[in-house]
Amino acid sequence: MKKKLTFQMHSICASFILFLFSINLGISQAPDLTMTDINGVEHDLYDDYLSQGITVLMVLDAAWNPWAEVFVESGVLQDFHNQFSGTGAAILWIDTDPTTTLEDLQGTGPNGVGYDFISDNPYPIFNPDNFPVEEWSISYYPTIRMICPDGTAYSDGDSINGDFIVSSEIFYGNFETGEDIAEAMIALCGTQFDVSSLSAQVYADEDENCEYVNTEVGVPGVHATITGTSINLNRVSNSQGTFGALLAEGEYDVHIDSPNDLWVACNADQTINVVGTNTNVEIDFGLQATQECHDPVIDLSVPFLRRCFDSYMYIDYCNEGTVVMEDGIVELFLPDEISITSSSIPIASQSGNLYTFDIGDLDPWECGEINLVVLVDCDVELGTELCYQAEILPESDCVVRPRSLGLECQEVLGSYDPNDKRAFPLSGTDNYKVLPDTEIKYQIRFQNTGTDTAFTVYIEDQISDLMDLTTLRGGASSHSYEINILNERVVEFRFDNIMLPDSNINLIGSNGFVNYYITQNPGHVNGTVIENYGDIYFDFNDPVRTNTTYHEVDDGFVGTSDASFDLRFTLSPNPARDLIQLNIDEDLWTGGKVRIVDLQGKLLNAQRVDSKVLEIDLDGISAGIYLMHLEGDDGVLGTKRFAVIK
Repeated sequence: MKKKLTFQMHSICASFILFLFSINLGISQAPDLTMTDINGVEHDLYDDYLSQGITVLMVLDAAWNPWAEVFVESGVLQDFHNQFSGTGAAILWIDTDPTTTLEDLQGTGPNGVGYDFISDNPYPIFNPDNFPVEEWSISYYPTIRMICPDGTAYSDGDSINGDFIVSSEIFYGNFETGEDIAEAMIALCGTQFDVSSLSAQVYADEDENCEYVNTEVGVPGVHATITGTSINLNRVSNSQGTFGALLAEGEYDVHIDSPNDLWVACNADQTINVVGTNTNVEIDFGLQATQECHDPVIDLSVPFLRRCFDSYMYIDYCNEGTVVMEDGIVELFLPDEISITSSSIPIASQSGNLYTFDIGDLDPWECGEINLVVLVDCDVELGTELCYQAEILPESDCVVRPRSLGLECQEVLGSYDPNDKRAFPLSGTDNYKVLPDTEIKYQIRFQNTGTDTAFTVYIEDQISDLMDLTTLRGGASSHSYEINILNERVVEFRFDNIMLPDSNINLIGSNGFVNYYITQNPGHVNGTVIENYGDIYFDFNDPVRTNTTYHEVDDGFVGTSDASFDLRFTLSPNPARDLIQLNIDEDLWTGGKVRIVDLQGKLLNAQRVDSKVLEIDLDGISAGIYLMHLEGDDGVLGTKRFAVIK
């Protein structure tokens, strides 16, 4: 479930403008410039670059500027130099402050930030004594100038009053990969690289002829892989159903995964040949229905629950099926301790703790959301675990593994870390057990605790090699976002134009979050530990690193029995209402006992299990989270956690 986003970068907010200079303009193109780099090599802007048909990206910076460290440490400039320099483009990194010393650039001088700007950075680095600051109209650091071979000069600054051409495409915050810089050069200067571009469209093939027309709906969130002799790229289709890449000359295989069992691509695997350079290869992938069925999908979350404080609850839903879902409703169940203060759409009906919302018809791949303000009762004890759920109806008749019901449980908080990562099911700690081959839900929370509005927030998450990246899917969130795969294992959740107020102005509104889901790779053995953390960026500040979550894979066999087999059992449905069924997947089962206890260890139910299937009545057990212990003659053979909803 991925939300639509209109991409727009802002220049820089007032709190980030670090150093202002008087502006003296009037030039029609970039002035000539001759400098000697830190290795003693002289460079002339026109003779050595522009007159040779080379586009130049100038990064004008200062070693004392913390944002310079953020930009350089990102590796974007190095990646661009390694991939594209020498094929029509170059990067020149210039420290324009005359007081900067070589030691400052190396991270050992008193006037720097302690970061080494030189090591491992192969592009030319300059430290001139008399850079013409006013002539190049620097208004903040780092600032970008892109100079085309004909001398046309582009500026990233909206404060430029002269003949520099202002372009938001080259603001340094736009550059997340080396390809981003290359694409800006292609767009502004017509730069010729030894690469070409791939543009791919994923769409719902309504007329089933495997030919795309622009009236057919683009499908978001579809995973794609692009493989060649020396590359293996991962992509995810955006909110319009498109993805792309810059590719060198050669042959590539492009594959997409079907979003679910109701759709199959009529051309899921395609081979493309990139011939020559500076061409654009366009392909499309048509998704055709395997059966006529709606597929309701829902996710809900509350970033935090604090007693006596308002909290935001977000419910996101979509129809990922092949036909219209008619007369849709969302049913929300809340525990006694949580009440609704306001809702973005009217409550159609209420019966006790069950609230119903009418959402109307949903076309295939149409989504919606319900945003609520909820209040936790003031008498709730800190640490109390509260559970709530949302279900989208009508149910699907043909979806094997429905995602039409969302359940979340979390503890009531006092103070909390506003920038953190959580994994569910939440059990008071990040260190808990998960079954092998299962999906894990993560939530990353963030808050703007600065002193000004945050225009852009993005999260970079290094996905563990133990997880299947092709199964990643977005969930509920506080604001619209897009998912990008930056390299083989780094996933970005990007909130452009979020306009997140600071906590001093709007405490509740300064918070945000995003949920996502991902499945383990198959075959993990007991004791395998899955670690994960995220880096949260507010505009161009240094990243805020979250805590690390830890999962230990455990198949549930935790007893003291000497039995020669590992007993496996399942519970369904989970969450359950009135009945829950125990299914034992083991032919050698001869009998034992089952016990249900709450999270405090209180025994609520105990009975004999003489067959491999047992239906257990949950009458008298209130809504909440419980543990089921299956015992043999020699002790506990397995434990599973389940939820009860009423």
